[in-house]
Amino acid sequence: CLDALNWPGSPQLSLNISPILLQDDTLAKRLLAVMDEAGFAPQRLEIQVTEAALVADLVSARTIFYQLKEQGVCVALDNFGTGHSSLRQLRDLPFDKVMIDRSYIETMGEDSDSAALVRAVIAMAKNLGLSSVAEGVETPEQAKLLARLGCDIGQGFLFGKPQPAAELHTLGLHAGSPSEKAAASAPAAPPAKRVVAQQPHAEAPRQAQGEKKVAWAGGKET
Repeated sequence: CLDALNWPGSPQLSLNISPILLQDDTLAKRLLAVMDEAGFAPQRLEIQVTEAALVADLVSARTIFYQLKEQGVCVALDNFGTGHSSLRQLRDLPFDKVMIDRSYIETMGEDSDSAALVRAVIAMAKNLGLSSVAEGVETPEQAKLLARLGCDIGQGFLFGKPQPAAELHTLGLHAGSPSEKAAASAPAAPPAKRVVAQQPHAEAPRQAQGEKKVAWAGGKET
């Protein structure tokens, strides 16, 4: 949180939540206390949880998510399509995003079943009022296909690789209009609408070290 306070453009910080943490009924209170002490706006935090992490105690997860959502924290379902996929989770929990597992993104160009599943998840997310995120985007061809399918956000090595927080100035994070942000994106990737630094496998929002996520304008090539 402290590192991210002065990042230009006030990007969102992503935090992976483990199954063990979801069993702690004080988790929301502790996270909010850390952000309050650091002066970090809750609207800049995104928590990511896998389907498997929800199996142990769906009721506890729902309570934690709603406590965080009330303060503006974004909640994302990570690695969707693996483990214990359930439409009940999308119906009963206050998710903002569905993150499509990289295994489907890797094979969708050659495997028609994977492509059909990716298309279905993107459509489902849209109909539920959720953002769709494609994980593991590594090639311009994957990015173009996802843009055509209407995917909202692409995440992967095509857009950036993990690096220390002190070096994040090289990402060129900045505030501005969507057109200005699109102009600052890499030529090989679809125009960028938003850039977010992600911190994988963390248990407290301390240091942003991970992939950057890039959203193309409206899920379409421009």
